[in-house]
Amino acid sequence: MRTYIVIFAVLLVGLMALTSCEERGTGIVKHDLDDLGQFAGLWPLGDHVYQPELSLQIRNPQELLLGSAYLPAECFAPVKPVPVLILLAPENGDKFHYFKSGLETIAKEMTISGEIEPMVIFCVSNDQLFGGYFYGNSYPAGNYDNIIGNEMIEYLNNRFPNVIDQASARGIGGVGQGAYGAFRAALKNPGVFSSIAVADGPLDFDGADGASGLMDLFPSVIAEQQSIYTGGVPFDFRRDFDSAAAAPISMMFIGGALAFSPNDTAVDYTRTIDYHNAGTDLDDEVVVIVNSRQSIADASLPGGGDSTTFIQNVVGLESEVRNFDFHLPFDGTGSVYQPIWDMWLANNLETLHDNAGVADPLDGVNMLLITNPHAKWGYDEMTDSWGDFLDAQGYSVERHQYVGTENVGDPNEQFLYDIIREMLVFHSRNFSAGN
Repeated sequence: MRTYIVIFAVLLVGLMALTSCEERGTGIVKHDLDDLGQFAGLWPLGDHVYQPELSLQIRNPQELLLGSAYLPAECFAPVKPVPVLILLAPENGDKFHYFKSGLETIAKEMTISGEIEPMVIFCVSNDQLFGGYFYGNSYPAGNYDNIIGNEMIEYLNNRFPNVIDQASARGIGGVGQGAYGAFRAALKNPGVFSSIAVADGPLDFDGADGASGLMDLFPSVIAEQQSIYTGGVPFDFRRDFDSAAAAPISMMFIGGALAFSPNDTAVDYTRTIDYHNAGTDLDDEVVVIVNSRQSIADASLPGGGDSTTFIQNVVGLESEVRNFDFHLPFDGTGSVYQPIWDMWLANNLETLHDNAGVADPLDGVNMLLITNPHAKWGYDEMTDSWGDFLDAQGYSVERHQYVGTENVGDPNEQFLYDIIREMLVFHSRNFSAGN
């Protein structure tokens, strides 16, 4: 019987570190989740440590994108070309998010049974500072458009030479913000992926009617802020906005605003690598010198002076270089503020599709949308609305809805084990058809 091993690459030494495993009753090699932290997979690896696309990302001066990898035995001996699947974590999801929900065991058992073919599965962490940045594209959030659809592909091909370097053997997916990030990556990089499988996420910012979706959450943010406010004077939206973990919807909008409506829209900077100890990546430092910053709240600039929903002093960084302020898409009453909301809508998947620069950017891509009526924040409705848009464009989209509340915990995660299985089957079927 073939045995599959999960390997987590260790950045600091640039080597593959094998986790300690033990055989259990089924004969399948299992991994003790408590030990995962000792083998944290960090990306990028190999020749370079620094990723310029993350140079100004908040509280990430090392420019690291965290990830972990499931590698089938075929990656070693005998070597066999295998497809690759990229999974993006939801908001607050770390690099082990899918492993915590059984990815390792699922992949092993389904490969051994023949339900899926062997594949490399690379799991990408969402940023942990504000729960995530929607895998957007800005200075404070990071330039994920190029990372996920370009540089990450190049890295995987170089790091694992037996990965098949063609779109027909390359899939992407995710849950929550990871679902949005997966479709965003495909739309920003047409022809790179041949399959997308996602579950409930913010896939249609303004909903089917143009007046719902994320807009339904605006009043909830104000309610959250007022509930945690302890000041002795009346609550002031712009002055007292808080990034406390007790306000998860607020946190989500902070991350989104830093991605879609940051205050600094144009930044010139000088990036210098200072090697203190040659050959030791840990001792390398990145010095980023900001030469100029253009603010949309600066009245002296053309079109500037818009401070209606301008929030500052929330990030509170030790370095002014990465201290980015932002503009929320709603005002202190929870009402939409159109100038900033338009910046968000420019990043809505429908808009990205129409502005992709090519006709039918998802042509030839097999797509699976999974929804659960108990998903948080109306994600199921946004996912369905995006599916309706895809149908209207003439794409072929598979849909599956889970119902029920059998499991305890976050309703958005309750069926993740089953969802992972369905995603793997879907991608494997696509890989088999393309090879």
